[in-house]
Amino acid sequence: CASQKLDVLLWSLLQTCGEENISSPVLREVKFHSVDYRNILHWKTQSHPDGNQKYFVQYKIYGEKHWTTARHCQGITQLYCDLSQQTSDPWERYYARVQAEVSGHQSSWVLSPRFNPHWETSVSPPTMRLNVTERAIVVRLKPPKSPYRRRRGSWISMKKLQKLTYRVYLMHSGSIQASATSSRLCDHVSKTGKCISSVYLLRV
Repeated sequence: CASQKLDVLLWSLLQTCGEENISSPVLREVKFHSVDYRNILHWKTQSHPDGNQKYFVQYKIYGEKHWTTARHCQGITQLYCDLSQQTSDPWERYYARVQAEVSGHQSSWVLSPRFNPHWETSVSPPTMRLNVTERAIVVRLKPPKSPYRRRRGSWISMKKLQKLTYRVYLMHSGSIQASATSSRLCDHVSKTGKCISSVYLLRV
């Protein structure tokens, strides 16, 4: 009889320990990554043997009292949530938070650092087209698109959202032979394998 009671006690302890482990999924490094105003919330977590972790995301503007549920990121299994449309004002400051759930047990909410799209987004390289003649190289640059649309449906260029200046370099054998902030390079053009590249100058 004593042996049976001991077995029951050990079984209860094991069940309790198992429930504690399940009820505490660990979330970490909750933060925004932003390129061209595509504001993606990422996070990391410890994998669970069941492999059934689900995640729930909320967000709010700095200063607001109440959190807003990101409806498209409820009960998801991936470790990211696209909040571009929910954080579309580039000058606002936002927070987001994530909660994990495993087998019906929920973690505490984990908060992201404060996020400002205008200052924290990165700008991807432009597409570049060249028109080479005997007298000049004409470089046409096209800025990347943002994830936002006008009322008629066309995409809004990053140039409309950021004050961008382009600097174009003409290089040969690793050395810069010419540069310009306009789209036209009028230095002599030889047929010896010159390379043209461009970078953004972000005016703040």
